[in-house]
Amino acid sequence: MLLFFLRNYWLLEKPHSSKAIGRLTTAQQEGDGSVFYFVKMFGISLGLTILIELAVAAPFGMRTRKKILLVLLVNVLTNPPAVLAYWLLGRFLPEVTGILLQLPIEAVAVAAEAFVYCSFAKEPQWEINHPIALTVTANLCSWLCGGMLSGW
Repeated sequence: MLLFFLRNYWLLEKPHSSKAIGRLTTAQQEGDGSVFYFVKMFGISLGLTILIELAVAAPFGMRTRKKILLVLLVNVLTNPPAVLAYWLLGRFLPEVTGILLQLPIEAVAVAAEAFVYCSFAKEPQWEINHPIALTVTANLCSWLCGGMLSGW
């Protein structure tokens, strides 16, 4: 689900880098402005996450208009808070980096998404099968793609 570590994409620096702690990042110093910085950080992450999770959700039967909308809304619910949490924790806990920071945030996001999908799966008209498998698979694929794109 979370491609939040792609924030270094388009001149965005990692918050735990020595250049970013306690002052503006390079992107902000070059005139990007903090609003545009955050729009890029959240927008890239959310956009790529939605694309990947929709592709993963299709084999799970999430192909109707209302199910696609559910996948979109679930990601809008979980991705921005996770991106913000990762960014803030990276700024204020620079000694905790990488996977040690990502895993707890990812676990909370997976739990929230699983809760939403399971809630909808209880309603027969939604016909959502294997909501936990859907959540884990979609988030794992998204996380792995994000890792590959950010050049682990």
